[in-house]
Amino acid sequence: MVIRSNYLRKSVFLTFIAILAAIAAIACGSSSVSSYIRERNSELTLSIDDVRDVGFKTVRQYDVDGLIGATDAWFGFRRAAGLDPTEYEIRTYPSHSDAIADGAFFAQDVIGPDGNIFTSDAAWKTGTADRWLYRVPTNSINPARVPKYHDYMIVGNLVILCRGLDEATSQVACDWMAAQLEAEL
Repeated sequence: MVIRSNYLRKSVFLTFIAILAAIAAIACGSSSVSSYIRERNSELTLSIDDVRDVGFKTVRQYDVDGLIGATDAWFGFRRAAGLDPTEYEIRTYPSHSDAIADGAFFAQDVIGPDGNIFTSDAAWKTGTADRWLYRVPTNSINPARVPKYHDYMIVGNLVILCRGLDEATSQVACDWMAAQLEAEL
């Protein structure tokens, strides 16, 4: 009886600890609130020249046919002192409300781990070759195409797709660009 009683106590204790750990994990996960603001400065009207003024280097201008509401679209990068270049895709719309109404859909279509990076899948076909990169997945030796952009931001009338290894690093890149634009104007 003593052996069974000790086993029962140990089992109940371990179950209790597992439940506490699960509760703590859920509580920690739900208590973190993201401070990322996807839509900023609705009063700003910016051009690609404003973005160039904060260090954005344009590589390629896209034809915006099929990108509903857009007036301009560019692929390029910025290089902050001591850091590797970070790539962006900048899409210009007539106003902040147009960027939200027309641009958000096309941005969401290509971002994140499930982003539509192949021409056959993308809602806007132009520039798809610039929206992916090769990465070797875990437990594999074969590289696979993965999305380059994991998040975006709307600053004034601009939709900015931001490169990053994941959502958090893309958000840092977007925040940096937004801060540069806001400080400039």
